[in-house]
Amino acid sequence: MSDICVVGSWHLASVMSVCFAAAGHTVIGVDDDIEAINSLAAGRPTVFEPKLKSLLTRNIKAGRLSYTTDFAKALDRVSVVFLAIDTPITADGVDLTPIRNATRRIAESAKQSYILVISSQVPVGTCETLAQLANETNPQAKCDLVCNPEFLRLGGAIDLCRRPDSIILGAADFESAKQVERIYEPYKSPVLIMSLREAEMVKHAANAYVANSVSFIGEICQICDEVGADTYQISKALRLDRRIGKYAYVKPGLGFNGGTVARDVKVLLKLARSVNADAPLLDAILAVNQRQNRQIVERLRGIFGDLDGVEVGLLGLTYKARTSTLRNSLTLQIADQMRQEGVQLKAYDPIIPPGSLDAASKIKMCRSMIEAAEGSDALVIMTDKDEFMGLELSTAANVMRNRVLVDAVNLFDRKQAVAAGFTYVSIGRGFKWVK
Repeated sequence: MSDICVVGSWHLASVMSVCFAAAGHTVIGVDDDIEAINSLAAGRPTVFEPKLKSLLTRNIKAGRLSYTTDFAKALDRVSVVFLAIDTPITADGVDLTPIRNATRRIAESAKQSYILVISSQVPVGTCETLAQLANETNPQAKCDLVCNPEFLRLGGAIDLCRRPDSIILGAADFESAKQVERIYEPYKSPVLIMSLREAEMVKHAANAYVANSVSFIGEICQICDEVGADTYQISKALRLDRRIGKYAYVKPGLGFNGGTVARDVKVLLKLARSVNADAPLLDAILAVNQRQNRQIVERLRGIFGDLDGVEVGLLGLTYKARTSTLRNSLTLQIADQMRQEGVQLKAYDPIIPPGSLDAASKIKMCRSMIEAAEGSDALVIMTDKDEFMGLELSTAANVMRNRVLVDAVNLFDRKQAVAAGFTYVSIGRGFKWVK
């Protein structure tokens, strides 16, 4: 087994570090964020992820996992360093400043030759410039660079990290890639070795394909609602088609959010334009997605007309159902659309830590689903948290001012909702709303 350093302290780094330790490696995590490192060292994850806390504490106790803010200590005896900090998203792609700063810091602290594995998400061509930066920063400690894009998803990252569909390794030096491959041997997943740029491109292409699927089913949802067909039935049939597959992103509902998927589409668009390549499909993916994510406001407007003063209770604020992060939350983006229309907002989310929302959000936090419903004109279910499936519909309807249920994730049966007294609104189920 190997000694490994993982640079970073948020979702990607914490998941990778515990999974490598669970596989038997000795892992040291390092980052400048003192508060985050102290939290991880004490067995407290910096973001909620199912199974993460138990694996974290177990491997710290076993002596396979430790954390520090001292880069020189972290790199003292390791030959493989995984750079796994989360890449900030900008309007047209990503901000590489933190990645460059981390690369420079690693190089300055290195005392011997090492392999730098880039798992952070970066545009095509970035790894070559990072390798040059590392070797110019410290010529005495040779850096060989490997691109190892991650395909984790918030809420299911541990299982995906420990049993990935594939492991992509891009490198200019084949032996460096093989050394990293040996680290992944306990995972028993297929390994593909390719060039740096090909590995970078794999990540863009995968997320753009997902984005295309989501926007495609968004188009189908629009048509189904007009003709009275249920997209769930279409989705079942599509997933049984071997050309599409059972894991295809063809579930009816809203589009993707402004996070990693949108970022990679924008990065690809920017790349295409820089080399004078036409990419009309990528433009269309973003346009369709924006239209799909306006459905909540448009359907509320269809029921209430002017939304100024309408009170809405939101169920679910996080980026995804089984995570605590609010970064790039689609609910918060749609809440902003509502606020611009004059909607008064309150919300309940059982997984959000107290004080997570700033005052600018103008969202009143509630202590229960029923409190979010009380006095509201509409209740909007935005994430498929398990707790929300237990909502007592008749109880919620009885405490509301106007009984409108917007089920953006299709948790409930429409007949059940209507029987409870709701005007029921969904997306892609063959109707716009039913009283």
